[in-house]
Amino acid sequence: MRNHKLVYVEWEDASGLSHWRDDTTAKDALPIPVRSIGWLMAKNKKCITIAASLNNQGEHSDRNTIPKGCIIKIMEVKLK
Repeated sequence: MRNHKLVYVEWEDASGLSHWRDDTTAKDALPIPVRSIGWLMAKNKKCITIAASLNNQGEHSDRNTIPKGCIIKIMEVKLK
């Protein structure tokens, strides 16, 4: 099994509405602040990918890919 870092990520996600609204409410729309903890599976110039779970066969599940432009803070979590 590869050694993956555990990371804490603060980031902003898109928000949206799926019902009819008038233009006056659009000015109040904001992105959604999100905090995630996961195993850092991959990173490149555009994004990082974290997974919530790893197994002994090197597989992972519950994966999120987060664009770097949405990331506010990322920190490694040290395990004892």
